[in-house]
Amino acid sequence: NTTKGFVSITDVADFQERWANMQLGKLAADPVMKPFADDLQRQIRDKIVNSRFNMQISWEDLAAACGGELCIASIQPDNDPEKHAAILIVDITGRQEQAQVVLKDISEQLQEKGAQRSAKEAEGQQLVIHEIPREKGQIEAGRVIQFVADDMLVICNNEAASIDVLRRIRTQERADSLVTVPAFGAVMARVSKDAGSDLPQVRWYVDPFDYAQ
Repeated sequence: NTTKGFVSITDVADFQERWANMQLGKLAADPVMKPFADDLQRQIRDKIVNSRFNMQISWEDLAAACGGELCIASIQPDNDPEKHAAILIVDITGRQEQAQVVLKDISEQLQEKGAQRSAKEAEGQQLVIHEIPREKGQIEAGRVIQFVADDMLVICNNEAASIDVLRRIRTQERADSLVTVPAFGAVMARVSKDAGSDLPQVRWYVDPFDYAQ
């Protein structure tokens, strides 16, 4: 399996409601603390999303386009330590119009940076590919691949990984997925036991040794 870490919010709308009612959420919304909370959110967004996809996506825009789960993962294509990729998957059930707004904004941002836009067919689905000009010191140009399949919005910076995710969405294939990794299974079993009947709002997993590569 090539997934080395992920963060998943099970239901974004439910998470937002619960967060707003939590003491920490109320503190972050306080006028005195809001500038600090907003800056912290920006730093997290820049680190997790923007630095991987060469663009800016606000939490508000993502949440508006999300009709269910949202997940971002770090993967190691071909389990090669020299390769790194990131992928964002958003369940856009009932939010197709909002998702198109996000995709349009992404495309405009990337083209403003000089990215060349093209399309490619894979698994019967059109992939939109933005190739970003190399910056000084870079060996390869950056890429951002995006598509919508079966109410799933997918954004990735690796073409092969994008096609693999598309195939899995189409076939619901679970072979060689994260659930087959013993360490992941053990962690999830322990968490499920402690949680009991409660459904976790946020799940995360990191393989520290592989992720550090």
